[in-house]
Amino acid sequence: MQASGPTLRLVVRRAGGIYVTSHRGLHTYDGVRWSLTPTLFDFLALAEDAGGNLAGLDRRGHLWWRTAGAADWQERATPAMIGEVRDLASTSDGRLLLGGSGGVFELNADAVGAALGGVSAPQAFTVIKIAKSGTVWAGGEDGRVYGWTSAAGWHGYDVPGWDGGRIRSIGEDARGRIWVGGDNGRVGVGNERQPFTRWTPATGLKASAVTAIAGDPTG
Repeated sequence: MQASGPTLRLVVRRAGGIYVTSHRGLHTYDGVRWSLTPTLFDFLALAEDAGGNLAGLDRRGHLWWRTAGAADWQERATPAMIGEVRDLASTSDGRLLLGGSGGVFELNADAVGAALGGVSAPQAFTVIKIAKSGTVWAGGEDGRVYGWTSAAGWHGYDVPGWDGGRIRSIGEDARGRIWVGGDNGRVGVGNERQPFTRWTPATGLKASAVTAIAGDPTG
């Protein structure tokens, strides 16, 4: 693969391989070879549903849809209740979720669906992550971490001493811990069973924004 400029998002393909978004468009690796589909805009978020349909989010916060097997992307309007669209995610069973300042909503092939669990979000969200356990995690503008399960709905978690501003990134490690990144080298780690703790430049981080977090198989 030859990318022009930075790589923006990597997403595992349900049929094997990965998708990579860059300034040149959508790169697809099927396990054997790479292919490139140019796009009009850079996608900062990408998600694939159970049917192989793709949803993309560009820098302006506009939502795009590509039906499986099609070459063209179609722009999708989003209801005002969503607010600013900020992230996309896919559940293990292939449902798509759209995160915005107005909450988290289901995304179907034909339209944006209802709010997750049918309830409004407690805070304007910045990023979302679906854990292996099925819990939906979201970062808030208020610097708190929020988790949703079908049994309990939304629950907020504080990172003690948090001074990293809004949550900018979320990742999960092999042990099921949730890592959240903020500004000035601030990172929180915990989950619904383990209280969140804060990491700072005093524990080895650089004093800059943490825009992406991922855990390797070793934890």
